[in-house]
Amino acid sequence: MKRLMVSDLDGTLLNEKGIVSKETAHAVKQVVKNGNIFAIATGRIYSQTEHVRDALGDEILCICSNGAVVYENGNIISKHPLSKDSVEKLLNIDLSKYSSNIALNGFTIDEWITTTFDEFMDELGKRTGTPCRVCSSEEFKGHECLKVFFSSLDHECLVELEKDLKEQFPHLEIVFSHPSCLEVNEKGISKFRALENYCKRTDIDVSDVIAFGDAFNDYEMLKNVGHPCLMGNCLPKLKEAITHGTVIDSNVNNGVAKYLTKNFI
Repeated sequence: MKRLMVSDLDGTLLNEKGIVSKETAHAVKQVVKNGNIFAIATGRIYSQTEHVRDALGDEILCICSNGAVVYENGNIISKHPLSKDSVEKLLNIDLSKYSSNIALNGFTIDEWITTTFDEFMDELGKRTGTPCRVCSSEEFKGHECLKVFFSSLDHECLVELEKDLKEQFPHLEIVFSHPSCLEVNEKGISKFRALENYCKRTDIDVSDVIAFGDAFNDYEMLKNVGHPCLMGNCLPKLKEAITHGTVIDSNVNNGVAKYLTKNFI
């Protein structure tokens, strides 16, 4: 039976160096060769997946920006950006009441923009192939943002911000993709929703889908597919929330590759 296999990238498919290991690339190519479909579902924008596509093949399905945009064979098949009104209201939040070290960021279709220079995020942007660019709030408002996210090395201040955002913006999706990154998408936009729409279009039963993830932007996907696989390095609270999931080895130890090799090669 042909299976659809979907994997998050950071902390899941990618190793500690942020790349696809030779073991993982080999395992993915083998399951595809055997007639299965392999997809990635990530918070990244498409340009930040180039090295992944180079390693695995351009034919993989790419669910990007937490499901806000989906690419098939390099072409956009769906796009759901944040509304201009939501972006403007998020920009108007007084972040200083939480911390002096929170940066507001946005992903457009091909660019990472921010209103505040953040050394950690700048380094991360360079590592992922899409450096973040500082712009004014006025310019930020003029962009079509697939998602907005708040970054800080102070996790507790982001937790406080999360509480307030969920009260003020019940019409938006607000999740942690990492302890240092709180992400915002339009309501109903998630990796799972994009995955579900693809399954409907291709007549694949969601109960047959295998998904791999490590953070709360993977929660809906892991909760709703038939075979959720949680990385050994996943957030402890995610492990508590997905009680029916299979815990596999960590990303550092090629957990996805080991699982695919054991069960499908």
